[in-house]
Amino acid sequence: MYYCCIHYSLKRLTAQFEKTILWLGGCWLGALSNLTFERLPIQRLTLHDFQQPGAIFTVVAIVLTVCLIGIFQAWAFRIEGRMPQYLTLYACLGLLLIALVAIPRTNVRIHHYILALLLLPGTTLQTRPSLFYQGLLVGLFISGVARWGFDSILQTPKELFGNDYNSVIPQIDMPRIDNINNGITFSWSNIPSEYDGMSVIVNDIERFRSTEDHNESNFTWTRYKQMEAEYFRFAYVKYEILKENSVGKFTKPGTWKSDGTWIPPEQDSPE
Repeated sequence: MYYCCIHYSLKRLTAQFEKTILWLGGCWLGALSNLTFERLPIQRLTLHDFQQPGAIFTVVAIVLTVCLIGIFQAWAFRIEGRMPQYLTLYACLGLLLIALVAIPRTNVRIHHYILALLLLPGTTLQTRPSLFYQGLLVGLFISGVARWGFDSILQTPKELFGNDYNSVIPQIDMPRIDNINNGITFSWSNIPSEYDGMSVIVNDIERFRSTEDHNESNFTWTRYKQMEAEYFRFAYVKYEILKENSVGKFTKPGTWKSDGTWIPPEQDSPE
Protein backbone atom coordinates (compact mmCIF):
# COMPACT_ATOMS: atom_id res chain seq x y z
CA MET A 1 0.00 0.00 0.00
CA TYR A 2 2.85 2.35 0.81
CA TYR A 3 4.94 1.67 -2.29
CA CYS A 4 1.96 1.66 -4.66
CA CYS A 5 0.08 4.71 -3.37
CA ILE A 6 1.33 6.60 -0.31
CA HIS A 7 4.91 6.74 -1.60
CA TYR A 8 3.89 8.91 -4.55
CA SER A 9 2.20 11.52 -2.37
CA LEU A 10 4.72 11.89 0.45
CA LYS A 11 8.06 11.35 -1.30
CA ARG A 12 10.15 14.53 -1.37
CA LEU A 13 7.18 16.54 -0.13
CA THR A 14 8.54 19.42 1.96
CA ALA A 15 5.16 20.88 2.96
CA GLN A 16 5.40 19.77 6.57
CA PHE A 17 2.43 21.84 7.73
CA GLU A 18 0.14 20.32 5.10
CA LYS A 19 1.35 16.80 5.86
CA THR A 20 0.74 17.28 9.58
CA ILE A 21 -2.68 18.94 9.37
CA LEU A 22 -4.17 17.35 6.26
CA TRP A 23 -2.63 13.87 6.02
CA LEU A 24 -2.34 13.08 9.73
CA GLY A 25 -5.59 14.89 10.50
CA GLY A 26 -7.45 12.85 7.89
CA CYS A 27 -5.81 9.67 9.16
CA TRP A 28 -6.98 10.48 12.68
CA LEU A 29 -10.56 11.01 11.47
CA GLY A 30 -10.51 7.71 9.59
CA ALA A 31 -8.89 5.69 12.35
CA LEU A 32 -11.54 6.88 14.81
CA SER A 33 -14.41 6.28 12.38
CA ASN A 34 -16.31 4.38 15.07
CA LEU A 35 -16.61 7.77 16.82
CA THR A 36 -16.41 10.35 14.04
CA PHE A 37 -18.92 8.57 11.75
CA GLU A 38 -20.87 6.73 14.45
CA ARG A 39 -24.15 8.56 13.81
CA LEU A 40 -24.32 7.67 10.13
CA PRO A 41 -27.13 5.12 9.61
CA ILE A 42 -25.12 3.21 6.99
CA GLN A 43 -22.94 0.39 8.33
CA ARG A 44 -22.94 -2.50 5.86
CA LEU A 45 -24.25 -1.05 2.56
CA THR A 46 -26.93 -3.73 2.38
CA LEU A 47 -30.67 -3.59 1.66
CA HIS A 48 -31.29 -3.84 5.40
CA ASP A 49 -29.22 -0.70 5.97
CA PHE A 50 -31.20 1.22 3.35
CA GLN A 51 -34.35 0.62 5.41
CA GLN A 52 -32.94 2.56 8.36
CA PRO A 53 -34.21 6.12 8.99
CA GLY A 54 -32.15 8.69 7.09
CA ALA A 55 -30.18 6.05 5.19
CA ILE A 56 -31.26 7.12 1.70
CA PHE A 57 -30.31 10.75 2.30
CA THR A 58 -26.94 9.69 3.73
CA VAL A 59 -26.16 7.45 0.77
CA VAL A 60 -27.12 10.14 -1.76
CA ALA A 61 -24.95 12.72 0.03
CA ILE A 62 -21.99 10.32 0.16
CA VAL A 63 -22.34 9.34 -3.51
CA LEU A 64 -22.55 12.98 -4.65
CA THR A 65 -19.52 13.89 -2.54
CA VAL A 66 -17.47 10.98 -3.88
CA CYS A 67 -18.47 11.84 -7.46
CA LEU A 68 -17.40 15.48 -7.06
CA ILE A 69 -14.10 14.41 -5.51
CA GLY A 70 -13.59 11.90 -8.33
CA ILE A 71 -14.13 14.59 -10.97
CA PHE A 72 -11.54 16.91 -9.43
CA GLN A 73 -9.06 14.05 -8.95
CA ALA A 74 -9.56 12.96 -12.56
CA TRP A 75 -8.87 16.50 -13.73
CA ALA A 76 -5.64 16.56 -11.74
CA PHE A 77 -4.56 13.20 -13.24
CA ARG A 78 -5.33 14.55 -16.72
CA ILE A 79 -3.09 17.55 -16.10
CA GLU A 80 -0.27 15.24 -14.99
CA GLY A 81 -0.81 12.97 -18.02
CA ARG A 82 -1.62 9.88 -15.94
CA MET A 83 -5.28 9.62 -16.81
CA PRO A 84 -5.11 6.60 -19.23
CA GLN A 85 -3.33 4.27 -16.83
CA TYR A 86 -5.70 5.06 -13.96
CA LEU A 87 -8.76 4.68 -16.19
CA THR A 88 -7.44 1.24 -17.14
CA LEU A 89 -6.87 0.34 -13.49
CA TYR A 90 -10.36 1.31 -12.37
CA ALA A 91 -11.95 -0.34 -15.39
CA CYS A 92 -10.30 -3.61 -14.37
CA LEU A 93 -11.42 -3.15 -10.78
CA GLY A 94 -14.98 -2.47 -11.96
CA LEU A 95 -15.04 -5.62 -14.07
CA LEU A 96 -13.72 -7.61 -11.13
CA LEU A 97 -16.50 -6.31 -8.86
CA ILE A 98 -19.12 -7.12 -11.51
CA ALA A 99 -17.77 -10.67 -11.72
CA LEU A 100 -17.96 -11.02 -7.93
CA VAL A 101 -21.55 -9.75 -7.85
CA ALA A 102 -22.53 -12.48 -10.33
CA ILE A 103 -21.47 -15.25 -7.93
CA PRO A 104 -24.69 -16.89 -6.60
CA ARG A 105 -25.77 -17.12 -2.93
CA THR A 106 -23.25 -14.55 -1.78
CA ASN A 107 -23.14 -10.79 -1.38
CA VAL A 108 -20.27 -8.44 -2.16
CA ARG A 109 -19.28 -6.65 1.04
CA ILE A 110 -17.11 -3.57 0.58
CA HIS A 111 -15.39 -3.50 3.97
CA HIS A 112 -13.62 -0.42 5.27
CA TYR A 113 -10.19 -1.73 4.36
CA ILE A 114 -11.33 -2.82 0.89
CA LEU A 115 -12.90 0.60 0.24
CA ALA A 116 -9.63 2.23 1.24
CA LEU A 117 -7.61 -0.04 -1.06
CA LEU A 118 -9.97 0.66 -3.98
CA LEU A 119 -9.83 4.43 -3.61
CA LEU A 120 -6.20 4.94 -2.55
CA PRO A 121 -4.82 4.84 -6.14
CA GLY A 122 -6.96 7.87 -6.92
CA THR A 123 -5.15 9.92 -4.25
CA THR A 124 -1.59 9.54 -5.55
CA LEU A 125 -1.22 13.27 -6.14
CA GLN A 126 0.75 15.93 -4.32
CA THR A 127 -2.17 18.30 -3.81
CA ARG A 128 -3.72 19.46 -0.56
CA PRO A 129 -7.07 17.72 -1.11
CA SER A 130 -5.29 14.48 -2.07
CA LEU A 131 -3.27 14.56 1.15
CA PHE A 132 -6.46 14.75 3.20
CA TYR A 133 -8.26 12.08 1.15
CA GLN A 134 -5.30 9.73 1.40
CA GLY A 135 -4.90 10.21 5.13
CA LEU A 136 -8.62 9.58 5.63
CA LEU A 137 -8.50 6.36 3.59
CA VAL A 138 -5.42 5.11 5.43
CA GLY A 139 -7.25 5.77 8.70
CA LEU A 140 -10.28 3.82 7.47
CA PHE A 141 -7.97 0.96 6.52
CA ILE A 142 -6.42 0.94 9.99
CA SER A 143 -9.81 1.14 11.70
CA GLY A 144 -11.36 -1.59 9.58
CA VAL A 145 -8.54 -4.08 10.01
CA ALA A 146 -8.11 -3.35 13.73
CA ARG A 147 -11.81 -3.76 14.54
CA TRP A 148 -12.95 -6.51 12.14
CA GLY A 149 -9.85 -8.02 10.60
CA PHE A 150 -9.43 -8.97 6.95
CA ASP A 151 -12.99 -10.14 6.31
CA SER A 152 -13.80 -11.63 2.93
CA ILE A 153 -15.22 -9.45 0.17
CA LEU A 154 -17.80 -12.22 -0.44
CA GLN A 155 -20.14 -13.06 2.43
CA THR A 156 -23.45 -14.81 2.95
CA PRO A 157 -26.48 -12.79 4.16
CA LYS A 158 -26.13 -14.23 7.66
CA GLU A 159 -22.49 -13.14 7.85
CA LEU A 160 -23.45 -9.67 6.64
CA PHE A 161 -26.08 -9.05 9.29
CA GLY A 162 -24.16 -10.76 12.09
CA ASN A 163 -26.10 -10.78 15.34
CA ASP A 164 -28.93 -8.68 13.82
CA TYR A 165 -29.85 -11.27 11.18
CA ASN A 166 -32.37 -13.02 13.43
CA SER A 167 -32.61 -10.37 16.13
CA VAL A 168 -35.67 -10.08 18.33
CA ILE A 169 -38.23 -7.36 17.65
CA PRO A 170 -39.15 -5.44 20.83
CA GLN A 171 -42.63 -5.72 22.29
CA ILE A 172 -43.64 -2.33 23.70
CA ASP A 173 -46.36 -1.98 26.34
CA MET A 174 -49.26 0.38 25.76
CA PRO A 175 -47.86 3.87 26.43
CA ARG A 176 -49.15 6.24 29.10
CA ILE A 177 -50.37 9.43 27.43
CA ASP A 178 -50.53 12.77 29.26
CA ASN A 179 -52.72 14.97 27.09
CA ILE A 180 -52.48 17.89 29.51
CA ASN A 181 -48.68 18.20 29.24
CA ASN A 182 -48.49 16.76 25.70
CA GLY A 183 -46.34 13.89 26.88
CA ILE A 184 -46.17 10.18 26.17
CA THR A 185 -44.29 7.58 28.23
CA PHE A 186 -43.20 4.19 26.89
CA SER A 187 -42.16 1.32 29.13
CA TRP A 188 -40.81 -2.16 28.52
CA SER A 189 -39.80 -5.18 30.52
CA ASN A 190 -38.20 -8.59 30.11
CA ILE A 191 -35.44 -7.53 27.75
CA PRO A 192 -33.92 -10.72 26.25
CA SER A 193 -30.74 -11.88 27.95
CA GLU A 194 -28.64 -11.36 24.81
CA TYR A 195 -29.42 -7.62 24.84
CA ASP A 196 -28.65 -4.86 27.33
CA GLY A 197 -31.06 -2.02 26.61
CA MET A 198 -33.39 -0.21 24.23
CA SER A 199 -33.01 2.34 21.43
CA VAL A 200 -35.87 4.67 20.52
CA ILE A 201 -36.13 6.64 17.27
CA VAL A 202 -38.52 9.58 17.14
CA ASN A 203 -39.30 11.04 13.73
CA ASP A 204 -36.24 9.37 12.16
CA ILE A 205 -33.81 10.61 14.85
CA GLU A 206 -32.51 8.49 17.72
CA ARG A 207 -33.68 10.27 20.86
CA PHE A 208 -33.00 7.64 23.52
CA ARG A 209 -30.65 4.74 24.17
CA SER A 210 -30.31 2.85 27.42
CA THR A 211 -26.82 3.20 28.84
CA GLU A 212 -24.79 0.18 29.80
CA ASP A 213 -24.64 1.18 33.46
CA HIS A 214 -28.23 2.45 33.79
CA ASN A 215 -30.64 0.18 31.98
CA GLU A 216 -33.71 2.44 32.04
CA SER A 217 -37.04 0.74 31.45
CA ASN A 218 -39.03 3.76 30.25
CA PHE A 219 -38.81 6.77 27.97
CA THR A 220 -40.87 9.98 28.06
CA TRP A 221 -41.31 12.24 25.08
CA THR A 222 -42.95 15.68 24.93
CA ARG A 223 -44.60 16.81 21.71
CA TYR A 224 -42.96 19.93 20.30
CA LYS A 225 -45.51 20.81 17.64
CA GLN A 226 -49.20 20.56 18.50
CA MET A 227 -51.43 19.27 15.66
CA GLU A 228 -48.72 17.03 14.12
CA ALA A 229 -48.38 13.26 14.31
CA GLU A 230 -45.12 11.79 15.59
CA TYR A 231 -43.57 8.40 14.86
CA PHE A 232 -41.64 6.05 17.15
CA ARG A 233 -39.52 2.97 16.44
CA PHE A 234 -37.83 0.63 18.93
CA ALA A 235 -34.90 -1.79 18.87
CA TYR A 236 -32.80 -3.70 21.38
CA VAL A 237 -29.19 -2.67 22.03
CA LYS A 238 -26.20 -4.91 22.77
CA TYR A 239 -23.07 -3.48 24.40
CA GLU A 240 -19.85 -5.24 23.43
CA ILE A 241 -16.52 -5.05 25.22
CA LEU A 242 -13.79 -3.77 22.87
CA LYS A 243 -16.28 -3.95 19.98
CA GLU A 244 -18.77 -1.64 18.36
CA ASN A 245 -22.14 -1.60 20.12
CA SER A 246 -24.82 -3.28 18.02
CA VAL A 247 -28.47 -2.37 17.53
CA GLY A 248 -31.02 -4.98 16.50
CA LYS A 249 -33.84 -4.64 14.02
CA PHE A 250 -36.21 -1.73 14.55
CA THR A 251 -39.95 -2.14 14.72
CA LYS A 252 -42.19 -0.54 12.18
CA PRO A 253 -43.22 2.95 13.28
CA GLY A 254 -45.87 3.45 15.92
CA THR A 255 -47.89 6.64 15.51
CA TRP A 256 -48.85 9.18 18.16
CA LYS A 257 -51.59 11.02 16.32
CA SER A 258 -52.30 14.71 16.67
CA ASP A 259 -55.51 13.98 18.59
CA GLY A 260 -53.53 12.10 21.26
CA THR A 261 -54.40 8.53 20.26
CA TRP A 262 -51.70 5.87 19.88
CA ILE A 263 -51.44 3.42 16.98
CA PRO A 264 -48.95 0.65 17.86
CA PRO A 265 -46.34 -0.66 15.37
CA GLU A 266 -47.43 -3.42 13.05
CA GLN A 267 -46.15 -6.77 14.32
CA ASP A 268 -46.86 -9.08 11.39
CA SER A 269 -44.02 -7.98 9.05
CA PRO A 270 -41.41 -5.94 10.95
CA GLU A 271 -38.49 -4.41 9.19
